[in-house]
Amino acid sequence: MFLFFLILFTSIVSQAGEYNFDKDYYPYPQVVNYTKKLKPKTIVLLIQGEKKNTSVRVQNHINSAILNEPNQYVYLYASDIAPSIPKMMSLEDINATFGQLLSIEPEKMLRYTIYFQSNTITPDSQESLMNIIKTLQDRKDLYITIIGHSDTKGSTQLKDEISKKRAEYVAQKIKESGISYESMKVNFYGDNDLAIFTNQNVSERLNRRVEILIR
Repeated sequence: MFLFFLILFTSIVSQAGEYNFDKDYYPYPQVVNYTKKLKPKTIVLLIQGEKKNTSVRVQNHINSAILNEPNQYVYLYASDIAPSIPKMMSLEDINATFGQLLSIEPEKMLRYTIYFQSNTITPDSQESLMNIIKTLQDRKDLYITIIGHSDTKGSTQLKDEISKKRAEYVAQKIKESGISYESMKVNFYGDNDLAIFTNQNVSERLNRRVEILIR
């Protein structure tokens, strides 16, 4: 799961009334004096997840800066002043500035797959379903989508009925657990969304499944 936030906000002037300018980056005193009179926009890259090599380019008419590390930020003063050198924002400053925003960030979506034998859930998936239900106990404001699937064996009507029964079985187990949720949608696709493509009338265990999407 990968998620990044690019946040722009107006910086607050320090008690000394000055910003910490990099003299190598701003070698001209007139530029420093001019920018001291401006309230810069600050762009921060907040990254969650494991995906690597993520970057965002911040650019104006003069130059650009690359944010490629979690919690990096740059200042933008005006279209005719180059962005500042990227620097790291401390976790303390991030929490102080964005704590309220991050506290209402939605939890990441969860996706599970439960497998079935011909007419019943497999023993391993039965145990997995119980573990999934335990995981959901601590989440709030759940929106649950349950999708039943079948392999290609049998008539279209039979495949639709089987995939529907599988989805309804999982939905009933979740309801019986007492989990509080905002909404639950139950869909069934028969063999119209195969995990493993096969010819017709093939009994493929990876296609006999129910997907559970939690957000």
